[in-house]
Amino acid sequence: MSEMQGKTITICIVDDIESIVEGIRTQVDWARHGMTVVGTALNGEDGLALIREHKPDIILTDIRMPKMDGMEMARIVREELPNSKVLLLTGYTDFHYAQQAVSMGVFDFVTKPFSLEQIEEAVLKAKRAVDESRLQSLKLHSLEQQAKEGIRMKRRHYLNMIVRHKADEASALAHWESLEMELDSTKLVA
Repeated sequence: MSEMQGKTITICIVDDIESIVEGIRTQVDWARHGMTVVGTALNGEDGLALIREHKPDIILTDIRMPKMDGMEMARIVREELPNSKVLLLTGYTDFHYAQQAVSMGVFDFVTKPFSLEQIEEAVLKAKRAVDESRLQSLKLHSLEQQAKEGIRMKRRHYLNMIVRHKADEASALAHWESLEMELDSTKLVA
């Protein structure tokens, strides 16, 4: 199993109706999907504090809550945790708010009344996006490491070459710039 596949996806659930929070938390087998609910909250302020503490991959939140609504919380999360996926729970009367939220970076929304299957499906869609993002990050990191190693090898090769052969100043400066070397090239030319 790769490192990316082995890392558990974390979820926070925020809704002002405790039975909804507990139902989503306990009635879906999140562990079966490689996911863990790291916390729940019953209002936006507590939810934001929880999110800041745990930095979850996926946030499932109601759009209308006391102390801070889901839209404001989602806006702050987008700024502070741009890789987290926010899913909004919304009633039909808030549908246009949910559409606005998607345009400002919310991953998706689920309309009330919803079934646990709809929640599970939406969260799994977000999980796939998190997995893909992690895979892309791993690939990028690998490419960066390969590039750094390539530059180190080129620097070694070039230094070996100038120790054994004469180099003119223009050639040395061109290599120095392209290899980003931190030595004084003028002391190494004939």
